[in-house]
Amino acid sequence: MALIRKYGFWMFAAVSAPLYLLFAQDLHRSEHLELLLTFATLVALWLLMHRFIPKKWGWLFGIGLAFRLCFLFATPHLSDDYFRFMWDSELNKDGYEVFGFIPSQFNEHVSDEHAEKYQKMLKDSTAEFPSGMNSKNYYSIYPSVNQFVFQTSALGGDPKTTNLDILRLWILIAEIATFFLLKALLTAKNQSGWLSIYWLHPLIIIELSGNLHLEALAITFIVLALYLAHINHWIGAALAVALGVMTKLTPLLILGAFFKQLDWKRWIVQCTVAGIASIGLFAIYVNLEAFANFKSSVGLFFAWFSFNAGIYYSIKELVLLISGADISAWISLFFPFISAGIMIWITFFKKADVATTALLLFTTYFLFTPILHPWYVTVLIPLAILSGKVYPLVWSVLIFGTYLAYGDSFKEPLWWIVIEFGTVIAFLFAEFKKTPNWSHKIADRIYH
Repeated sequence: MALIRKYGFWMFAAVSAPLYLLFAQDLHRSEHLELLLTFATLVALWLLMHRFIPKKWGWLFGIGLAFRLCFLFATPHLSDDYFRFMWDSELNKDGYEVFGFIPSQFNEHVSDEHAEKYQKMLKDSTAEFPSGMNSKNYYSIYPSVNQFVFQTSALGGDPKTTNLDILRLWILIAEIATFFLLKALLTAKNQSGWLSIYWLHPLIIIELSGNLHLEALAITFIVLALYLAHINHWIGAALAVALGVMTKLTPLLILGAFFKQLDWKRWIVQCTVAGIASIGLFAIYVNLEAFANFKSSVGLFFAWFSFNAGIYYSIKELVLLISGADISAWISLFFPFISAGIMIWITFFKKADVATTALLLFTTYFLFTPILHPWYVTVLIPLAILSGKVYPLVWSVLIFGTYLAYGDSFKEPLWWIVIEFGTVIAFLFAEFKKTPNWSHKIADRIYH
């Protein structure tokens, strides 16, 4: 036992590293048993490492960075979003309007000089993703910060290799920035030991550095906004929110969390600054005509697609069972109003600190959104640490089971979604009860 206390962190890290290499090089999303067993093992090792973190933060930083570097030069096997990232990268590099046309109509908009390249990119595919790009018939939905990152990534010269490497470098820079910002916030609360919960989290490492999702940048801007608010730099916080909005749109919710820390006038000024800055950043890449295209694709994305939508599915199936009517369109119409009403109550009437308010706002959005991929909930993890809550950590583990949907054919595991949302909602309600219960005991085991 003394040996484990002294060397446990390094022993568990040594076992984790080859598993991350396995994720980077060999595991595919259709290999369900291997995928889930490896992820479950990494979760267990993550919790064990958290119990034995070294006193010097530099060792923690180095190990977490090493895990991320396991994905260096690897092509994502779990997500095909990178096909569209590289398409937008090349359009930016060649000077075309990214939001001006859909990929399947490129022949009408690109010159003969570039036509062959875009034809190859449109047909590009891999064994894991035989259909290639998943959004050939939709306008881009990635706002300005993403487009800037894509544009710089195109400097690599090869959409299939070096461009992806530069994109991963951006994500690593964002992750490192998040590490130090979180470290500063947690140190101020005398809770620096909680940093490993984020930095060594398997979902964070696999979905951000591994699968190249730009939630990494959104998380950085959110934590930066919280840090600037912590040091009473409210205008700076508003600008950080604007950068977050131009990465993922949803960081706009952070403004609601700041309401309780400011009087009405300063809060309105902050919201105004964030709004003007967001519009200014958006205008760099989007004109009025292109904005209509961007808006139409975002609207279609939420109106016509659904994935891992627990409450949405529950209501839809219940009404279908009782009346035989499919009310999908009605749900998509009314759910935004329901979630907006809950968010207004959280913002103006729920007593909570900034981090907890932000966590609840994002939680509400994710509970009612019709599309919830595993990488979406990564934003909950730093907010969970800053507020000392455990239900987002439970969610960040269970949501990985939604990869069961991908096989020879696409079929969502509804039984797993019931387990996922049922467990998360049970933890959520139990954790916000004032009387001590089982959820508080679990939180104490993780955080103390």
